[in-house]
Formats: sequence, C-alpha cells, structure tokens
Amino acid sequence: MFTSCVNMKKAIYFNNIQDSTILSKAENLEPVIQKNDLLSISVSSLNPDATLIFNVPNSSTVSGASGYLVNQDGLIQFPLLGNIKADGLTKKELRDTIAKGLIDKKFLLDPIVSVRYLNFKVTVLGEVAHPTVISVENEKITLLEAVGMAGDLTIEAKRNNVMVIREEEGGEKKNKAIGFNQY
Repeated sequence: MFTSCVNMKKAIYFNNIQDSTILSKAENLEPVIQKNDLLSISVSSLNPDATLIFNVPNSSTVSGASGYLVNQDGLIQFPLLGNIKADGLTKKELRDTIAKGLIDKKFLLDPIVSVRYLNFKVTVLGEVAHPTVISVENEKITLLEAVGMAGDLTIEAKRNNVMVIREEEGGEKKNKAIGFNQY
C-alpha cells in the first residue's frame, strides 16, 4: 500500500483571510461587440403580429447556435432595416440603434429590443479537474466561478501561479498573472 504526504495548507484558498469586504472597481464591464460575435436579437411590442418578421430564426449558425453573425465588415443583416453596424458598439448601443430604426421607419411603436451574446465563452485549461470551454449565459463570470465549473484546481496545482488571458477590443490579448493566495 502506497501513501503520500501533501501539504494541505497549499491547497487552501485565501489563506489567512479574516472576515472582510472586498471592494471592486466600479468600471463599466460592458463588452464591445466585435467581428465574428454571434448575437441573439429579439423584438417585442404591443402588436405581436408586427414583430414576427423581426424574430424569424437567422441563418447564421456557429457551434449549433443560430443568431446574427457580425460579419468581417462589422455589420449584421437585420430584417427590413438591412445592414446595421454592430462592431464597436455595446449591446445597449446596438439595442438603441435597432429600436430607433424600427421607430423611424414606422415599423413599430415603442419596440422592446433585447440583444444577447450567443458565443460568450471562457476556456479553462491547466491543472483543473476538467479542462473545458464554458458557455456563459449571463455574460459575466468570475475567475472563481470559472475554476469551480472546471471542477476546481487539482491538488498539484500551483495556486500562486494563475494566468488570466483576456481578448480586448481589436483582438489584442492581454494576460495577467495572479494567485489565489494573494487575496
């Protein structure tokens, strides 16, 4: 029978932390729509029959999900409104653009437009129980949530050597090394 000794102190998250409040920056974390993003766009109004044409399934499909694909020119093709610039806008800005177009062309009165990402994903690799790609439905995830969804770090993982790589506007990738024991 084999046995081994593992220092469990290294496997504990947030060593030596007392009850406290962690303040976060009040930044606007609204991601900007980019080329190749897949968007779900739904329209509703007081007249459901008038909104039917705006809610037909779109033919752009990526990884089994159907939605509006932002093309290489940064545009989406929206029913009756035609090409709409989406690249560089936030979801709110695109929502407002579509609503304004529907009102200005007198297609709908007081439309409610909803825009969601269909391809908002996080990849977790390394010393985790289940390296995976996580589809994030609410478009917001913390590092702890992502690691937890990947089955947690293994006992061999170096908790003081974690790297986060984030793609910024324009496709630039930025990385930041952090450690769970730094908190």
